[in-house]
Amino acid sequence: MKQLSFLYILFISFFLYADKPNIIFIVTDDQLYKTLGCYGGNSLTPNIDSLAENGMKFTNANAASTVCSPARYAILTGRHPSHCKDPHFLKRMPENTAMRIENFVSLENDKRNIAGELQKHGYTTGFVGKSHISEHFSAGGTKLWEKHGLKVYGQQDDPKDPKVNEKMQHNHRVVCDMMKKHGFDYVDAYYLANTRELWNDALNVHNVEWTANAAANFINQNKDKPFFLYYSTTAHHGPDPDIMKGKEFPFSLDADIRMTGAGFVPEGFDIMEDRQKTKERVLKAGYPLRTAAYTWLDNSIGVILNKLREHKIEDNTIIVYMSDHGFEKYQKATCFEGGLKIPMIIQWKKGVSQSRVSNQLIQSIDLAPTLFDICGIEPAKELNLDGKSILPILKGSEKEIHDFIYGEIGYARTIKSQKWKYIAVRYTDKVHKQIVKGGQFSSYKGDILDVPYLVKNSHLGYYSSAQNKNYFMKDQLYRIDKDPEEKNNLFESNPEVAEKIKKALSQQLSKFNRPFGELN
Repeated sequence: MKQLSFLYILFISFFLYADKPNIIFIVTDDQLYKTLGCYGGNSLTPNIDSLAENGMKFTNANAASTVCSPARYAILTGRHPSHCKDPHFLKRMPENTAMRIENFVSLENDKRNIAGELQKHGYTTGFVGKSHISEHFSAGGTKLWEKHGLKVYGQQDDPKDPKVNEKMQHNHRVVCDMMKKHGFDYVDAYYLANTRELWNDALNVHNVEWTANAAANFINQNKDKPFFLYYSTTAHHGPDPDIMKGKEFPFSLDADIRMTGAGFVPEGFDIMEDRQKTKERVLKAGYPLRTAAYTWLDNSIGVILNKLREHKIEDNTIIVYMSDHGFEKYQKATCFEGGLKIPMIIQWKKGVSQSRVSNQLIQSIDLAPTLFDICGIEPAKELNLDGKSILPILKGSEKEIHDFIYGEIGYARTIKSQKWKYIAVRYTDKVHKQIVKGGQFSSYKGDILDVPYLVKNSHLGYYSSAQNKNYFMKDQLYRIDKDPEEKNNLFESNPEVAEKIKKALSQQLSKFNRPFGELN
């Protein structure tokens, strides 16, 4: 009888899990196209290139927003950041009020995201790497740490000191548990935000071996059942991982491999190629030494691919490789193409033909409905998905999924089609009144501006505005298929197109119930 029961359970398990693909999101940070060989970059990235060779590469994929938190929120929820209902977010940005989209968008605690929904359908879910989409209490320093159960240490404290390291390890356990409530069964090698927010000089380094090791452990533990892994690297965000020797605290390949987001790990990691060998391999292949950081990150992707192959589960694993947002020419934190466009590759050997390239207009919010479509999951209405399934594209359709996409950051909103891009800049009533009264706003360099930067981060605002003369303009219209650098504002000379695309933006904004000048 026990044997029959076991066989019955085995049969049911096979029936439930047999056709469900595994899913891995690989989300890099601030990554440029030119850091990937498969996008024509001057870098050695064979593992990432293999994803393009075995799947589909997108040349017109776009973020929903262009700084970390709102961009990552959109990836994991399939919703635009303006739809965020997290209480902490709404406390800062009450509903029915104008909004400046910034780095405080957070996942809701009701699991209305990809992980929470997949959990309900038998998936084991894992989170490895950088968050920046929950618990923003550490952004300003350590003053709120004890309130949230973390232990305080000093900026110059030595992680090799057992007492200091115990605090760091404790903090890591606490923040891992915080992320689990969002729908993740497994959380490890976790960064609450950027490495700087660990508030310790020795830990302000990238460590892709640490994160790759945690990803490999998750795959080992869940190889026999369907899983979803969100693997988010800290590279190539600042501190600049290209910088090696010559600094008191080198940020990447010359840093101590034992320094992690959880403190000092005495045994280190041997999950990947030795860092020195990576540098030697890059130079031998004829690439600049500073590109070794890109190959180093590529090595961590190799760990994941090799683990899938070891367990013979690669063919039925959907792998999405993407950057959170663009980073071209300091256009992060803007609606310009360099901030909006991202590299994206999808490998699914069971369902996507090899070496295919798509120039169709897609967006990060499309990933959630696509995955649910592939898995045969009818998503809960509460998910309020904004994106559309791109499964037809993956299956070979050349029909456009979107007539246009919508993006938002700071005081700017955009509508983009294959040919046209409209960017609108509108300030809140309070700021607008300051502008009318002749109010002056401080710049990053200390001089005075007539209007504020689009985002609160004046460093990003300064360099972004320096790159495009139209940065502050209220209405901008570009023929992006002919003017991808968005130098020529055609708003005044193309009134019919301008009026049509403005209406499209107004219709989109009406879904959020938030004022945006006369457009909503």
